[in-house]
Amino acid sequence: MEMNDEKLKTLAITLRWEARYRQGEHLTGEGAFLPELATLDRDFAEALDRFGVRRGRLLEIGTGVGRQAICYARAGFEVTAVDVSATAIEQARRHAEMAGLGADTLRFAADNILHTGLKDRFDVIADRGCYATLKVWEWPVYARNVHGLLKPDGLFLLKINAGQQKRLGPLEAYFLIEQSYDTHYHGEPRQGPPAGFFILKPIFVRG
Repeated sequence: MEMNDEKLKTLAITLRWEARYRQGEHLTGEGAFLPELATLDRDFAEALDRFGVRRGRLLEIGTGVGRQAICYARAGFEVTAVDVSATAIEQARRHAEMAGLGADTLRFAADNILHTGLKDRFDVIADRGCYATLKVWEWPVYARNVHGLLKPDGLFLLKINAGQQKRLGPLEAYFLIEQSYDTHYHGEPRQGPPAGFFILKPIFVRG
């Protein structure tokens, strides 16, 4: 089966993330990795509280080793958490097991949102830094696929790097930005880099 240039580029990026996890870069904070956070990122927690969303099916894109996914599950959500790195997913499952969380509450899967195999629809989709790493040719595919996985009355919570507002263009074809503000990638013990936080709702045309 032939692969076009964009799929080959995406595959190369996936392999780089896999190599980073295998080499332990996530433990040292090297490269594009964010500081670890054992509690739910407060921007996401406050957004869920503000919109009164305390239960439901939640998808976390770019879960890494699963720290935030565990927080969502503990908060009462039925969580599906995905990452392109199989090594990261293996570690995430171990962390969930140590936290006493079963697959009925928290399910991990190696999945690429650009070529996702997910079929379910979710009440909440959360992305803390995944979209921030994607290349420009991947933005429209990401926007379309995320929209396809979100329920019509769902909530999309997104954190990207400061100064990445151009990435909002493809999203605005599928989502309305309800709220946005400047913030950081919160971390422990060190604060992460500046970021923008966005609360979006899907656009659906009723037939």
